[in-house]
Amino acid sequence: MKTADEKKSIKLTIFRFNPGVDREPRYETYETEWLPSINAHIALTNINLHHRANIAFRKGCREATCGTCAISVNGIPALACSVLISDGDVLEPLKGYPVIRDLVIDRTSQTIDAFKKIKYGREGKPIGFVPAKAKDISVSRKLTICIDCHGCNSICPPMLETPERFIGPMYLVNLIRSMFNPMENYDRASQAVDMGLYSCNVCGACTFSCPKYIDISEGFILARQRCVEKNIIPDEVKKIRSNILESNSPYGTDRVERASWAKELKIPKSGERLFFASCYYTATQEGRNILTVAINLLKKVGIDVSYLGDEEDCCGAPLYFYGFRREFEEKVRETNNLLKAKEVREIVTPSATCAYTLKKLYPKYTSDFNIRVRTVIEVILEKIKSGAISLKSMGSKKVVFHDPASLSRLLGMVKEPRECLSNIPEVVIVEAKYYFGVNTMSDGDMSADRLVSSKIAEVRLQQLLAVNPDIIVTSSATDLQRLKKAAQLRGETKVRIVDLIEFVGGYLGI
Repeated sequence: MKTADEKKSIKLTIFRFNPGVDREPRYETYETEWLPSINAHIALTNINLHHRANIAFRKGCREATCGTCAISVNGIPALACSVLISDGDVLEPLKGYPVIRDLVIDRTSQTIDAFKKIKYGREGKPIGFVPAKAKDISVSRKLTICIDCHGCNSICPPMLETPERFIGPMYLVNLIRSMFNPMENYDRASQAVDMGLYSCNVCGACTFSCPKYIDISEGFILARQRCVEKNIIPDEVKKIRSNILESNSPYGTDRVERASWAKELKIPKSGERLFFASCYYTATQEGRNILTVAINLLKKVGIDVSYLGDEEDCCGAPLYFYGFRREFEEKVRETNNLLKAKEVREIVTPSATCAYTLKKLYPKYTSDFNIRVRTVIEVILEKIKSGAISLKSMGSKKVVFHDPASLSRLLGMVKEPRECLSNIPEVVIVEAKYYFGVNTMSDGDMSADRLVSSKIAEVRLQQLLAVNPDIIVTSSATDLQRLKKAAQLRGETKVRIVDLIEFVGGYLGI
């Protein structure tokens, strides 16, 4: 029996590698005393002191201000001087950089090259004093607190997988900071586009990992708005805008074709609870099949919904994320007026992107949007917990869930899909290394660079396949499509890739 005076200890697994001596990196596990406020810096210092481990790591201000001590803890960038650690944590150097030794990386060469491309300093005559109001410099001021820790770069999918097409979030933040500086005289909008502003897939990994809590994704969206104002945008983005304005779909799909999936289901076109199908799911036949399963699943648990059919508008999410603020505001007004005319009180949608847009963005752009918004996942889980859904076993299955970014980061729903899966008999959930709720893809086509999106999907598929699942489950029409295409290119035929709605529906005989 432990006494009150007995000290508690924790074990940490630490990356070790000295390029001048070692052929390959290795991991070593050390035990150290646990304290309620122990951070990685203290733990590493204690391990070196008591184990003579001689682990190399950087020390800086020790006040979470300089960014020097950034490392990776369980795959997430963090400052060693502030991140609290727990038993079993894995400490590694930041990903995407040459290792000097152990947890110390070489950031110099990359930083020099990036800032040479960005180009600072002035050409020509000094511009003198420039009066500026607080609102004119608010964006630049928010981004100024960046401490250049490089953490966002180390977790950024476009930078890690296609560095030639995306300069990286930390460097782009510096560029955008100049873009919104009234004293700046360079054409930063054109430069940002050239550096990959529209290659960003707005997955939120950078924002999620920032130790200074900077909303980096929002900064990119504001920069895109500035580019739209100056009409400095790629042709692919212009095409998405025109598609939405002309056909209410980013893909330009005909309204009647998008609504064809519901033709035989006899869903009423009006009612207080509306099923919002989403232009992402209605764009393909596969997505429409999933919508049919969703409706039949809702019917089976006694939930009646209406569907606008060919009257359903695009929620406008791509307009917002691509920087078309004026068009998005108009879309919000149009859609809100339609929903009010239909007397809608609740919306149920399979798309996390649409759910986020309707639930979080609409109230910011219109004062009278008071409709309850839920994802199909939330409805399914509620019915499972209440006993309305009884799922039968279909044999032992090893399942890994791929988190769409809108679901996990924007809506904060990480546990809910896993709870749905865990309630299915004989389904065993496995997790890809380090990626519980932290994926490497976006939900929706928020990157105008299809090569970047495809490359990221290939890498994500490898991460998921590494845990040897029988089935990969997700809840995004676009992520499902990309993962399947990546599997096809890889020649992978053993693993099924399905939507969560389709997966649960199968256990109900739908």
